[in-house]
Amino acid sequence: MPVVTLTVADAPHYSPQQFDRFVECAEQLCLEVLKADANKVQIQVIGAIHPLHGRAAYLSVQYRNSAHRADAVMQRFMQELDALCRNALGIDCTRIRCFPQESHQLYARN
Repeated sequence: MPVVTLTVADAPHYSPQQFDRFVECAEQLCLEVLKADANKVQIQVIGAIHPLHGRAAYLSVQYRNSAHRADAVMQRFMQELDALCRNALGIDCTRIRCFPQESHQLYARN
């Protein structure tokens, strides 16, 4: 945790370098802002096979809830993710949703 999933419409429009930059910067945000362990960060970019209904990009973040990920931290994280989508991919307005999960409700492997 965290798991950052970016779903974009028209994926072929973006270069591999743009996606690489997005992944690298998103990982840094997870490490610096969320204080995530480097070996627990998962970032995935998914190209929609059908145009998205709503925004051109949808970004969801699942993360382990903890005291240091309070409202102000998550607001900063979302602002920086939004800026990253604009700067790395040229996406004007990304729909961002964050979903905290309690440790005792999380079952995971690897």
